[in-house]
Amino acid sequence: MNKKKLVSLGIAAVFLALGTTGLLLYLVQHNKPTKVIHTTFGLFFVTVAIFHIVNNWGSLVSYLKGKGGAGLAREFVLVFVLAVVSVVGAGLLLPPFEQIEEFGEELRKGDRPATKKISFQIIETNKDLGGTAITIQLERDKAALLPVIAVWTADSTDQFIDNLFAPSKRMVVFAGEEGNEEHAIREGEIEPKELSADVIPTWQAQSKGAAPNWSEATPNDPMLLKSYTKASGPFTVYVEISSMGKTELYKAKISGTSSISKLTSTNVESSMLSGYVSLD
Repeated sequence: MNKKKLVSLGIAAVFLALGTTGLLLYLVQHNKPTKVIHTTFGLFFVTVAIFHIVNNWGSLVSYLKGKGGAGLAREFVLVFVLAVVSVVGAGLLLPPFEQIEEFGEELRKGDRPATKKISFQIIETNKDLGGTAITIQLERDKAALLPVIAVWTADSTDQFIDNLFAPSKRMVVFAGEEGNEEHAIREGEIEPKELSADVIPTWQAQSKGAAPNWSEATPNDPMLLKSYTKASGPFTVYVEISSMGKTELYKAKISGTSSISKLTSTNVESSMLSGYVSLD
């Protein structure tokens, strides 16, 4: 078996696979099979490239030398400089590299279906608390990125009763992605961090240090919260949302044993959240 032929044909196969999947990842929405193929052939490329370098080591060394064997070849210097500039420019998101990536993002956005599909994440809290069963439907505005939400009850004198939803963590973007949150969320470049209560100041002030009852972060998806409360008689459900340094407060007044109430903002300029509260 001719090793040089085998390596050359392997490089050609890798080029076709990486080129095709690379264009697909750039032009259309990412999907797992395409990513797996691209990654697999990327590893395959490293293998065949090593064999290619070994087979052609003498020729490659001669390419490095300038005319008459003096200094470095201009071709090598040009390739080296272009490679360094590309790595540094792309790594620091300098023009035109950032614009190239953003152009691909715009193309992928246009490939998304126009129909709106709402999928609620069901969250259950206070299962062992007892009391009155309560359901809260929450849908955030798409501009409210990486939200932190707290939900609690207060009596007729506005005194805190109990938490319905209070997360112990919040989602944040990776270092260096600040200001580019939409891209970070799409690419999964986010991670949970311990929540500082002052992010949701009204809840912090009213709960007076009450412990969070949800061990994870607020989901990005719309929430269907099923919980229990010790509140009885007329009471108020408060929902506070914080996103990108902005905080809004909503409330719904509940009376009787069977009630459905719409959340209303305590500030006319609020727009990050909508939802309903019902007693089961």
